[in-house]
Amino acid sequence: IAFDTQILDEECIDDFRQDVAAIFSDYYLFDRLLCEYDDSKLEMAERYLREFGLQHKVSIRDGMFSTTDLSDGQRKRLALAVSFVDDKKLYLFDEWAADQDPVFKKIFYTEILPELKARGKAVVVVSHDDRYFHVVDQVLVMEDGKLVERREADSAIRTCARPQAAAAQSSRTVRSPPNRACRSARRMGSDSVLKRRATRPRASGPRAG
Repeated sequence: IAFDTQILDEECIDDFRQDVAAIFSDYYLFDRLLCEYDDSKLEMAERYLREFGLQHKVSIRDGMFSTTDLSDGQRKRLALAVSFVDDKKLYLFDEWAADQDPVFKKIFYTEILPELKARGKAVVVVSHDDRYFHVVDQVLVMEDGKLVERREADSAIRTCARPQAAAAQSSRTVRSPPNRACRSARRMGSDSVLKRRATRPRASGPRAG
């Protein structure tokens, strides 16, 4: 595995890991901001709490959250706010929108992802929300753990919408042949952005949860 011309090995992988923010389906939610913060960082965090509808649920004092006793969707939005304040180069979201209501699901795909791209970030989203494939630059289709398609968004949409893998009852479920899952990892930004934004190692620090 390489970032640009840098081959990752045991000596440098920890440095590169500090440039990645990931929210997995089985993520851990920290009870505090993970980065060094000042007034501007706190203001940014408060803004994201308002934008994510959490201002009446969570407050921040001395970098600590007043509570993490939230619904699944709210916890994921709080984790997203933390990752934004961390300001990483590469973001990975694993079915982040699965626990969101339709309003925040639309915000995630049509506002949050484009904002990250505009900020020069590389974003990888694992999702079944085929109705939002049009907002990305590239779609990677995986079946049985193997990459079977790698296309630009428009053509990949047609691939995932073929009759044997048509959308099922919900927007995040894709019907596929028996025992075959059609999971689409969707990338905002080009490969060049990913490589260009991940060339400089950074000092070791806590990871975004």
